[in-house]
Amino acid sequence: MNWLLRKQALPVQPAAAGQPDRPPFSGDSARDALHPLVQPLADRLEEPRSSKETACGRVARRGRHVIAVGSGKGGVGKTLVSSSLALTLSRNFTQPVVAIDVDLGGANLHTGLGMKRPSFALNRFIMDRVPLQELSTSTGFDGLRFVSGASDIIGLAEFSDADRTRFLDELGNFREEIVVLDLGAGSSLFNLDLFCTADQGILVTTTEPTAIQNAYGFLRAAVYRRLRLLFRAEKALIDMIGDASNHRGGDDTDSVPRLIERVSACNRFAASRLEEIVRQLRIGVVVNMAKAREAGAAAERLAKTARRYLGVRLDFLGSVDFDASVRRSVCEWRPLVVHFPTARAARRLASVATKVGNRLET
Repeated sequence: MNWLLRKQALPVQPAAAGQPDRPPFSGDSARDALHPLVQPLADRLEEPRSSKETACGRVARRGRHVIAVGSGKGGVGKTLVSSSLALTLSRNFTQPVVAIDVDLGGANLHTGLGMKRPSFALNRFIMDRVPLQELSTSTGFDGLRFVSGASDIIGLAEFSDADRTRFLDELGNFREEIVVLDLGAGSSLFNLDLFCTADQGILVTTTEPTAIQNAYGFLRAAVYRRLRLLFRAEKALIDMIGDASNHRGGDDTDSVPRLIERVSACNRFAASRLEEIVRQLRIGVVVNMAKAREAGAAAERLAKTARRYLGVRLDFLGSVDFDASVRRSVCEWRPLVVHFPTARAARRLASVATKVGNRLET
């Protein structure tokens, strides 16, 4: 039996007399249940709106840009990218920036910023319920503040559901217009939620096969998590998304484009919404510890896989060379882009930050 035909709840039921015909899983009830930071993702799908009008509306609603820097595994240079991005944006753009280390198991963004870890860290947010904004501290650099993660609290390695919700709520209270999130490594639900609700997601990897595989795994999980968030109140569609994300189903529906095809057979409106949601993802890739040609080839392989199986277009933001200055800057607690600006790696990172800053203005 065809996989879709087993889901008898999907066909459109005749409308009652005097009521408009309403297709199944249209998304209305889903938007009602969304978290405020996820809400703009659904709002951008409303018609008719030009892309420029939608972008302006988003800024007016949220008043800031959130950039989430993630990776599929540790040790690929995610924190180097996050710290360099925050420093360069605060120096070269007019908007104030806050950098938040969202890592409870191995927080070290403070090192990349040349700081000793403040006592006001995320452990106080969780254990003492101190408001997130009260934990921000000066970095010593104009226009840049910082919220430290926590890495030495026994038993504190993950946010509870209540803490995740409170973090998302309070993230909107910052006065700074640009928020850079240095996520923990791996595909925890909190990492995925932050990555897929940010205005821009930046995926950091190296050219090693394990790093590329884990980067794709993180991206795949983030895409399906985004779909689940936006259609969380539509059980029939959630079941279909779950089957696709977990490789279930006799028809081997294991990709987003294939999922959209299956949904379209029953409801073209829902399929078009799915397609639009995926197309709106803005994800950049930075390849660390690699020469430009090698990094470009790795990024292209990752991009092809993402297009084929996820329907997502990745933007290659640039590569970062092997450079002895990187190790020196870490050992001396001096930020690379500030104290070694002429180093190859610093110039590459500054170029990445410029591209990200320009994307914020479009």
